[in-house]
Amino acid sequence: MQALEQFKNRLFIFSFGLGLASTVGIFQPNTTIKEVGKLALGFSIAGVVVGELATSKAITFTNQGATKLDETIRQKEKENAAITRNLDKTIDELANAKAQTAKLESELQQALEIIQSRNYELTKASNSIHDLQNKLRDVGRFSTVEAYKMVRDTYNRSLRKLEAHIEALMRNYAPVADDLNNVLIEVDKFRNRWINKLEEYETITNFNELLDTGLDFQQKIIEGCIELRVKGQQICIRYLDGLLTDSVSYNMYETDIINLQTHAGATIKQLKDKNEAQVRAIVSDWVTANNQHIERYQVNYTELIEQGKQAIALLQERETLIQQLQEELEQLRKPWTFTGSIDYAVAGNAIINFYYSAYKYVLDAMGWTETETGYTLTFATQRNKIYLTADMLHDKDNREQLAGLTNALTLPTFTPNYQSGLMVLEVNTRKPVKKQPQEKDISKLWITADKFEKTVSKWTRVRITGGSESGKSPTAENLAVAILKNRPGAAKLFNPQHDSVKNYWTIPVVGTSHKDSEKGIKTLADKLDARTNGDESREQFEIWLFDEVDSTMSHTKGKRSTIGNNVNFIIKQVSHQNLGAIFIGQNANVSEYPGMDRSDWNNAVNLHIGANAYDAITNSNRFTTEEITRLKNITDKLTEFCNQKNEELGLDKTDPKSYRFGFVVEPDKKPYFIELPSFGTYTYDLINDALLGVADPLLDVASQQHAATHKAKTLDNTCVASNAAAGIVGSCPKCGSSNTKRNGTTKTAQKYLCKDCGQPWSESLTK
Repeated sequence: MQALEQFKNRLFIFSFGLGLASTVGIFQPNTTIKEVGKLALGFSIAGVVVGELATSKAITFTNQGATKLDETIRQKEKENAAITRNLDKTIDELANAKAQTAKLESELQQALEIIQSRNYELTKASNSIHDLQNKLRDVGRFSTVEAYKMVRDTYNRSLRKLEAHIEALMRNYAPVADDLNNVLIEVDKFRNRWINKLEEYETITNFNELLDTGLDFQQKIIEGCIELRVKGQQICIRYLDGLLTDSVSYNMYETDIINLQTHAGATIKQLKDKNEAQVRAIVSDWVTANNQHIERYQVNYTELIEQGKQAIALLQERETLIQQLQEELEQLRKPWTFTGSIDYAVAGNAIINFYYSAYKYVLDAMGWTETETGYTLTFATQRNKIYLTADMLHDKDNREQLAGLTNALTLPTFTPNYQSGLMVLEVNTRKPVKKQPQEKDISKLWITADKFEKTVSKWTRVRITGGSESGKSPTAENLAVAILKNRPGAAKLFNPQHDSVKNYWTIPVVGTSHKDSEKGIKTLADKLDARTNGDESREQFEIWLFDEVDSTMSHTKGKRSTIGNNVNFIIKQVSHQNLGAIFIGQNANVSEYPGMDRSDWNNAVNLHIGANAYDAITNSNRFTTEEITRLKNITDKLTEFCNQKNEELGLDKTDPKSYRFGFVVEPDKKPYFIELPSFGTYTYDLINDALLGVADPLLDVASQQHAATHKAKTLDNTCVASNAAAGIVGSCPKCGSSNTKRNGTTKTAQKYLCKDCGQPWSESLTK
């Protein structure tokens, strides 16, 4: 600042001096000097002004810099104070850190000791790993086939034990057989699920994955079987708990017996006391009388003797009563017997005496009932100290003993009635009398052949089973043509035995070998996919028939599971895509269809011809024990009726007009029986050519040309009014299902309703 003042003063002095000189020069006569003087005067004035301005600006700038510098100094002083505080805090933290460091050093020393210990354990573990690797190399020598076999053996063994356990529970606890049937359904689902998983497991080749997956599968299989076994046992335990709740406890029964014994003992004691009192009274009277006789000589000796005899008789009477009460009490403990001398009562009493003398079992007679083949004896077992079961009564050779006591034709069998707590013995002493079935009675047992078309017209997914020469193929053709009469479309037949001498088919054949049937099943599954995805129109109805399908399975062992999966997919989806499928085979057992179980066939209509009805009824998981008995009785009557009619008419079982019947199981309906029409009742020529379907790559060239000729006629018949009048209902626009029905009309439209998804829609009657 001082330097600026000095510079300003010097510039002022210089400018002042220059101004004086310039003033002098201006007043000189020389023009040049005068001009120079003017110029110098201007410079002096300018110097004074510039000096003043420059110094003012410099002073202002300097003052501003000084102000900023003062603010900076104050800020630095604050920062210095903060740093000083942080430094003090850091010093304190450093002291704490030193203490922590000492503690960490101590812990580090402990950690080093632990590490030394762990190194020792690691050395031992390494040796163990080395031993395990040696063992693993030994284990690795076994083949993948053995690994597959171990897992599959575990599966088969666990499943056999599970099924045997559930079936044993069903035999021993018949009243909860329906609930145990549900457990068997879960067993079938468990089996189906693990069949696929085991097939996937057998494709694994990596050793480590093979071991890990195999052990995991074995554990899950065992746990799943245990879970299902526990579920079955829980059902039986709940049932037994219900019985226990409704029954009289053994303690109450024992209390009643004790009370009875106490009462009887008290009664006997009272009688004895009374008898003794009476004896004492008699003796006292006798002594008194005797004394009176001696003293007074007035008592007749004969009268005294008579009174003595009466007293003795009275005493004997009391003793007899006591003995009688004891015998009655003993009789009360013995089993109650049947009254009368009829054979049933005699046999029942012999059985009662046998068990009481041999085992001290108390079988109280409750009643007998005559049956068609003999009679039944009903016994009560509640008075036994233990709970008697049928197995206990059947122990050893007891059933042979019962047969000898009752002269039965077969071994008698005890059956428990858990509701009433009684035991019923069934005795067969004669064979059932055969009754000739009456046609009017038979008509109540089946749907007659004249109603065949009406009954089957809505079927779309069907399985037909029957033995050799049972009429499977002619029945399948009758069925397919009856469906096509009511639902216009095309039929495609795969018949590996088309060249058989017993070929009754009139439907054109598109496949003549088992390989063709295999491809046909795959093609139908692909067609379902195409229609589901919208890649193919659902307008054309087609019904596909596969004859000898179980033989096709047998001829393609390597692909049986794939074919089974395709059949399962077709059964579940075919009706939703305006298609139909009929599978024809001999065996009613689902085991012939790998990848499928009984519940899968529940989605289809099952038609079992003749004797196959017995297998279907026995192997089904849908019927109770009572229903199975009833259905088998109907099957017996229909079989006898058909044989009788065929014998009367001189018809062989292979005759097209012979009497036949089928057992029908539809989804969500009660099973029923139907009379099958004669062979050739419905033939393919009954189908209007105008209703034949479009050409198909599976047909031969001639069949394709024939179908193409009629395609235009089929497509021209699009008038809704005509279809409604003919009873034809279109597919659902929402889900594509053909399971639809007419739902009323308006003046201009026909209303429809989908039975599967509930979608309503309408179409104009005038388009």
